[in-house]
Amino acid sequence: TLMVVREALDAYRADHGRCPDSLETLGTEGYLEVEPIDAWGRPLALSCPGRRHPESYDLASWGPSGDIRGLDLIE
Repeated sequence: TLMVVREALDAYRADHGRCPDSLETLGTEGYLEVEPIDAWGRPLALSCPGRRHPESYDLASWGPSGDIRGLDLIE
């Protein structure tokens, strides 16, 4: 799902020159046909501009623990 959401984000940014206000916007505007959730059923986290990628965005799952400070972050 992470790669599918990344592709939708990239397409949205190419069309609009910016990130969407939320990941749900990708679905309502036809860029994404799946729920932007991780394998554990939690919403993916979008930061735009990104902390690690200030020129674009960061997209992450907090992993199986769901802890933002946890060691199992998946980007």
